[in-house]
Amino acid sequence: KGNALACGFAAASGDIIVMIDADGSTDPLEIPRYISALASGADFAKGSRFIRGGGSDDITWFRRLGNRALNGLVNVLFSTEYTDLCYGYNAFWRHCLDAMRLPDVGAEEGRAVKTDEKGNVVDFAINEKCAAGAGAFIEAMARALEVSLEDMGALCLTSDKEIPMNAQCAIFAESEVVGLIHAKTDRPDISKAIHDAMASRIVSMIRRVGVNQDVVMLGGVGYNPGFVAAMKRELNLDNIYIPDEPELGMAVGAAVVAADEG
Repeated sequence: KGNALACGFAAASGDIIVMIDADGSTDPLEIPRYISALASGADFAKGSRFIRGGGSDDITWFRRLGNRALNGLVNVLFSTEYTDLCYGYNAFWRHCLDAMRLPDVGAEEGRAVKTDEKGNVVDFAINEKCAAGAGAFIEAMARALEVSLEDMGALCLTSDKEIPMNAQCAIFAESEVVGLIHAKTDRPDISKAIHDAMASRIVSMIRRVGVNQDVVMLGGVGYNPGFVAAMKRELNLDNIYIPDEPELGMAVGAAVVAADEG
């Protein structure tokens, strides 16, 4: 659910974002009341089942007791007056997303870092809202295709077709893959579309910080020949530098920084 929310936030295009459960337990006719609270100056409007006019038909006494204990603890620790922390019906302004700093709960983030000729960081970008820009995207798609993760890259290299994937995250992309499977699209073609989509996400971050003549790839996806080929196509480069053990790149960098700082 956490990654689904993050993906929904990333796909939303309006100034106001409303969170509402998909099981029909909340009333969408109440949305204007949330918007009214925001229009009156609130940054975040939180729903509650435990104030006058609220209620729930399915909450058990045990859940009610746990909610009350959590509310009491948070209110004491942070000097707040919450009545229901566990209710998912909320609304907030889009600019609040920057303050939330939502983590990518599906996998390690994708990052793009630009350095100068001395190795000093000039700029960087990070995908932390969805798994579509991380290695877990390929893992999830491999499960949807029912092939091993190790076979995904090689499978991709046997295709020369271009099939666009429009989904912005792994959750929605998996639905696209299922649709392609049902349409009897060849698995190599689907695999190539998956790798191209992921490469496009990463390269969009690289372009935000600026593309150097030399590009180095770190992380476990460096072992994936299909992804490396897709990155070369997106960047229009003949070569991308990949160390012998790309998955250790971040750890080595952290060790070097720690050694320099004593």
